[in-house]
Amino acid sequence: MDKKALVYTWVVTRMEKKEIVQAIENLGLSTYEAKAYFALLSESPLTGYKLSKNSGVPRSRIYETIEKLTAKGLVLSQEGDTTLLIPVSLESFLEKKEKESKRNINFLKEVLPQLKKPAESQGIWTISGRDQIFESVNHFISQAKSHVYLVSFDSDIIFFEIALSEAEKRKVSIFGAYCGEKDFKLKNLYPHQGQPCSSCRDISLTIDSEEALVGCTFPPDGARIALTKNPGIIHVAEEYIKHEIFLSQLFKTYDKVPSDEWNAIYQKIMGDLP
Repeated sequence: MDKKALVYTWVVTRMEKKEIVQAIENLGLSTYEAKAYFALLSESPLTGYKLSKNSGVPRSRIYETIEKLTAKGLVLSQEGDTTLLIPVSLESFLEKKEKESKRNINFLKEVLPQLKKPAESQGIWTISGRDQIFESVNHFISQAKSHVYLVSFDSDIIFFEIALSEAEKRKVSIFGAYCGEKDFKLKNLYPHQGQPCSSCRDISLTIDSEEALVGCTFPPDGARIALTKNPGIIHVAEEYIKHEIFLSQLFKTYDKVPSDEWNAIYQKIMGDLP
């Protein structure tokens, strides 16, 4: 086996075949097409029969799949007593997809400003799933122009800490409090003091007093936040965050004895509320 084949085998044995096929599929191929193309990248030339066996694509669908891959310029065939198939190189395929993606992005950037913007909605929209939540948080922080208010957990903030740092570089003011022991290098983000933090990993975020994201990120199967531009909800969210900042700083200024006493009073008050 030559050096290139050895390297390829080393990589594949350390990556899930399913993940590679899924990545290829995400580039616009069907599941059968992705499986067949991956099989050819792994070994070629192959006959249609051998490709079906290696890829797991049913024999009843393999020739249809080959035709589609050929039409997309991903498979080359050699006619003879038995038709042999080889793949177009992965590098060539990725380069083609990259060019197509750039063309589409540039086109959309050009026409997007010409589209009529929909009326602003003050409704409440739900975002579910931790990955989707953090993706949304990163996006909204990247759009901030004036200030960001935030209450969260350090274990969540690490997923959008870079976005917060970039916002500070743009002269966007970051104000907030967080639960946890991590030390963030952000000017006005304070560690939580006083009463114990909840276990559901609350998150409250407002952007420029124009948008609010409020909800929880734990447990993973129950992670969901509400997104809104409703001024009343934004006001309440910001006042809550300011309250948390104030308490964190207030508890920090006193020694342990009164701090524990205040915490007991706080717990009693919270416990008496329905």
